[in-house]
Amino acid sequence: MHKNTTFNDLLLFAFNETQLADTVRVVNALDADPLISNEYAEIQATISGIQEAAVKPSERVMQKILAYAAK
Repeated sequence: MHKNTTFNDLLLFAFNETQLADTVRVVNALDADPLISNEYAEIQATISGIQEAAVKPSERVMQKILAYAAK
C-alpha cells in the first residue's frame, strides 16, 4: 500500500518524531517531489524563525526589562 506524504508527516519529520518506516517514506518523497521539498523548507524556515524569536528578544523588550529591574 502506498501512502501519500502529508503536511503532518512533514511536521513530525521536522521534529524527529517519525517512526523509521515513515522517515524513509518522507525522505523518499522529499527527494522525488520538489513541491514536498519546498513545503518542508518552509516548515524548517518557520521553525528557525520561532526559535530565533524565542531566544532573541527585541532591543525594546530588553530595555523595558532593564528599566523595570532598575526600580
